Amino acid sequence: MTDAGQRVQVDCEPLMDGNLPSDLRPASTSCGLDFWQSMAALIWLSRTLDAQPVLITVKDDSRMAALCCLLRRLPFGGVLASAYPYTALVGDPELFWQNGDGIASALREKRVVRLEMPFTGEYTPQFPSFDGKSARFGEAQALAAVRHVLDLTEAEGNAGWLEGQLAPNTRWAIRKAERTGSRIRLAAPSDLDAVQVIYAATMRAKSAPVNYGPERFRGMLEGLSAAGTARIYIGELDNHPVGLAAVLDGAASRHLIQLAVLPAGQAARLGDLLVATAIRDAITRGQRHFDFMASNPHDTGLLAYKAKWATRAEPIRYAVLRVNPFMDLAIDFGRWMNIQRGKLATYAQYMPVERTRPQSP
Repeated sequence: MTDAGQRVQVDCEPLMDGNLPSDLRPASTSCGLDFWQSMAALIWLSRTLDAQPVLITVKDDSRMAALCCLLRRLPFGGVLASAYPYTALVGDPELFWQNGDGIASALREKRVVRLEMPFTGEYTPQFPSFDGKSARFGEAQALAAVRHVLDLTEAEGNAGWLEGQLAPNTRWAIRKAERTGSRIRLAAPSDLDAVQVIYAATMRAKSAPVNYGPERFRGMLEGLSAAGTARIYIGELDNHPVGLAAVLDGAASRHLIQLAVLPAGQAARLGDLLVATAIRDAITRGQRHFDFMASNPHDTGLLAYKAKWATRAEPIRYAVLRVNPFMDLAIDFGRWMNIQRGKLATYAQYMPVERTRPQSP
């Protein structure tokens, strides 16, 4: 039933049994949803996040609305439905927003506590005002984020275009990395252990949680890389891997999902060379957008780093459907615990060893 009392059918079905129908896939865009909602990406995400891809559909006699998302297990037996990392509603968005009760009922059968839908880029207009919509939907302001996107349209396949867009100090940093003998190469499956070590050590050094095990990079280096939709660039100093940049590719967009550089590489400005290499490669591949992905709007240092690449900032707005308000707090609690675990791991790693003074005879 819709909130207005119309007859509708709402389903939430697994997607692992076959490809998404072509009419349920968003076109290739700056959001890259032609990649993010492809079956290959959904399988990779399901293994990386220990999640289940599902398709939520809402239908009446003449209209249809569909949303692809992932079901991710929560503590205490609940489930989070998340349209990660970006959202697009296919079909009639108005039908979707009018049927919060029916969608909640279908999700409740899957033990879902909350549905999160992040809208950005050309799909921002689908974000509702909520006036006259189902009272179940709302905006999760606590999840506010921003992404930075570099428009590559004017490059027209010329990788040298990038240098003219950058400030002198950024160009100097790239040249410094090149002068110090930094070398960038593509990772192979045999580099998996080195890639994971660089990522984990960098996260701990920043007091950030190590959210992913090697499965994430394994999927990129094997299946996705073979399909031409993933690349991991390794930065080396003196033939030793000390940095990485991991990207995912849609037809029109490239997405930087991880930049990690150990202290030795940071001094050589290896991170700037890694990013520049990934952007230049995207240009020569004919892609039109380079997406630095989401950031916390309060992380001023990270925002400044992404802005220096001549990017434009785009807000990410989260619509939420709270299916089980009583368990909803478990999601925020779990995220808070994840941050604390990262801080504790860093403290344990770098805490000085206490030395006991010898007792006087």
